[in-house]
Amino acid sequence: MANSIEQEKSHLEEYLSSKGIDTRKLFNCLNPAHEDKNPSMGYDRDRNKAHCFACGADYDIYDIVGIDYGLDNFGEKRKKVGELFGIGAIGAAPAKKAKTARQNEAGTGGGLPSLAVFFKSAHGNISQTGYMARRGISKETLARFQVGYVEKHPVGGGEVWDCIVIPTSEGSCVFRNTDEGADGKSKYRKSGASTLFNGAALARASRPVFVVEGEIDAMSVIESGGEAVALGSSANSAKLIKALEEMAARQEPWPMLVVALDNDASGERAAAALGEALEGLGASYRLANPYGAAKDANAALLLSKESLSSAIAGILDELCSGAAHAAKSGATTAELIARGFMSDISCSTPCVPTGFSRLDAELDGGLYEGLYVLGAASSVGKTSLVLQMADNIAGFGRDVLFFSLEMSRKELVAKSPKWFLRHTDE
Repeated sequence: MANSIEQEKSHLEEYLSSKGIDTRKLFNCLNPAHEDKNPSMGYDRDRNKAHCFACGADYDIYDIVGIDYGLDNFGEKRKKVGELFGIGAIGAAPAKKAKTARQNEAGTGGGLPSLAVFFKSAHGNISQTGYMARRGISKETLARFQVGYVEKHPVGGGEVWDCIVIPTSEGSCVFRNTDEGADGKSKYRKSGASTLFNGAALARASRPVFVVEGEIDAMSVIESGGEAVALGSSANSAKLIKALEEMAARQEPWPMLVVALDNDASGERAAAALGEALEGLGASYRLANPYGAAKDANAALLLSKESLSSAIAGILDELCSGAAHAAKSGATTAELIARGFMSDISCSTPCVPTGFSRLDAELDGGLYEGLYVLGAASSVGKTSLVLQMADNIAGFGRDVLFFSLEMSRKELVAKSPKWFLRHTDE
């Protein structure tokens, strides 16, 4: 029986290991045309291929053996693979694959290794460029997001840049050309799957989150006192909607969103479309322009950090006071009061989500500073509901103090399984 090509390809990890390559982490690209100063190739066990995140090279065992032995013809490459692993084209059983160090340590697994090594190396070079400082981004923010810098880096399409590296996930990043004279097509390159920048802020936020287009725009909002996620492009709104849907499936609360895309015609169209999508999802949001006459957050930051910070603070204060709901719905104050929105009562602290998405949407984000009274008939679940809210709020990392004049500690624990699970060792 002829040995299958897929079986032969499965020997790639063994072959890489025989070359002294540790497949548990990134290694120097095997593309002869790529001068890889920062290891950027990883082994993808799911596909039995070696992939370079910088130049895009995607090699199977035949490609690499062909490079190593100077072979161009596929038949010759396959013959050499057979010789190396004792595989006959006909009648011979495939050689038993040796376990790699990674398999010995962690068993079988799949997927590309994390780019953490590359990101850490690039971040160590950030002091070699003043580009991000000129964009108004502090060292603290650069450290928070592990923003880095690499010189003469292949970014695909035959181009080599000195560029900023902005991680967007464990397996993806954005390269930003530091050449101020680069044209529009040579400013950005993405490596890996497109994803939200700082998307984790959606799950941990205790105050409204700004939604902007670019990664540097998100950092600019953060520099100015806000919290932000970046779509990466005005066309990536679906990424945000998907992230919110996944949070809802996990029963995680949504933060109040401030949609502040670029201050131009395309940005306005994208913001309106995103607003409609958020409306359909039932998410609490507000469309805003904190940039004045500037095109985006970074342009506004460079024009006047004080003005941008003031605009962001004003939006947050307005949302905290409840006036945002009036602005969005056009409701009168009397209507808002009838529906439970005390818009004339301001607060000095951010709202706290209850953990119930639909309730938070009705409360314009969650609980605001003040006194709340929950009334209902006896034994219908008032204490249980409030305990669930307390559990959710504690799960966000906030301290909660709970008093009851009617129930003992054990009775409260019995009603609060999350609390019980966290304290079974006490």
